[in-house]
Order: sequence, then structure tokens, then C-alpha cells
Amino acid sequence: MRRTGQRRYGRLLQAGVRVFEYQPTMLHAKVLLVDSWANVGSANFDHRSFVLDSELSLCTADTAVVGALAEQFCEDVATAEELTLERWRSRPMRARATELAGELLRQSF
Repeated sequence: MRRTGQRRYGRLLQAGVRVFEYQPTMLHAKVLLVDSWANVGSANFDHRSFVLDSELSLCTADTAVVGALAEQFCEDVATAEELTLERWRSRPMRARATELAGELLRQSF
């Protein structure tokens, strides 16, 4: 799944979005931090999660919760690797083929 998602990084990176990939393992948390507000839960930010799946999210402005989530985010970024546009563009052909195969499989479901 990580490799399939990487196929879409180019437009994000060109737009100035910074992409960090968590290295120890897959990080499945869905956390959105904006100023002094947080959203955390099981839902992906997509149509399926919002409409079809029984997902749960919590929105909060509680400073203790938001602070704890921000601290955890900083720890996670410290163990992540930033992917630059240059590195993304120079990924091997095998990686690109794996991305494409994953995308084709994703579209078939």
C-alpha cells in the first residue's frame, strides 16, 4: 500500500507539500492537527470512510489532548524519512511498476 500511494506524491511534492514516511513500521493513525484543534480516529479522509464504513472520529479543542497529539506527531516525524521531489523522481523503474500495479488493483475494487 505504501508503494501504491507513492505514485501520487509527485503533484503533492511539486505543490510544496512535505512528505514524511514513518520508518519503524506502518503508522495507521489518522490525526489532523490545525492550530489548537485536532481530529483523531479510525476514519480515512475519503468518501468511503465518510459514507460507507462505520468509522469514528473525535474532534477536540482540548489543549491537553491537542498538546499530547502534537508531541506524539513530533516524535513520529523524528523517526520518519522525508521524501523530496528529486528523490521521488529518481526512484527506480521497478518501484514505478509496483506503484502502477498497485494502482490498477486498487481501481478494480
